[in-house]
Amino acid sequence: MGKIIEDKSLKDKYYIFEDRFDAGRKLAEFLLANNLKGNLVLAIPNGGVAIGFEVARKLGLELKVAIVRKATFPWTTEAGFGAVSWTGETLLNELAIKNLSREEIALSVLKARKSVEERVRLFKDYVPVGKLEGSVILVDDGLATGYTMLVAVESVKKLGAREIIAAIPTSSLDAA
Repeated sequence: MGKIIEDKSLKDKYYIFEDRFDAGRKLAEFLLANNLKGNLVLAIPNGGVAIGFEVARKLGLELKVAIVRKATFPWTTEAGFGAVSWTGETLLNELAIKNLSREEIALSVLKARKSVEERVRLFKDYVPVGKLEGSVILVDDGLATGYTMLVAVESVKKLGAREIIAAIPTSSLDAA
């Protein structure tokens, strides 16, 4: 694990950002102020794209997308117990799945994989598949459990990035 660099003045604050574009501009300013630089911005759709757009624009970097999907519990489309990525990585929260059947887990992971495959086809020109050079800034709009970011980090490592900067404007305490 790396280190967390945060703006402590924003802790426990509400309504900090007007929208995701504003969050991206403020995140870019934070990255610049802390001398955090990269060669590429990778945004996690959906919410991370607007943020990644502003970060890439302000830092003068290329923007691509990191296609990941959370594996959700059978009774909801929001709460997840893990995630899968465009490079085939899968991460599961073992504690969260202990009361699920193998079939429930497999079905949710399969749905997530199919969604990833569909999005890769849709965004094929913007998904990194070859070796990543240097430092990558990986952006999302926030972290709830952190599994989508973690699986994206694993994929970026797999593609050879020297350094990964996970940049998010907001997070739950558990995910941070």
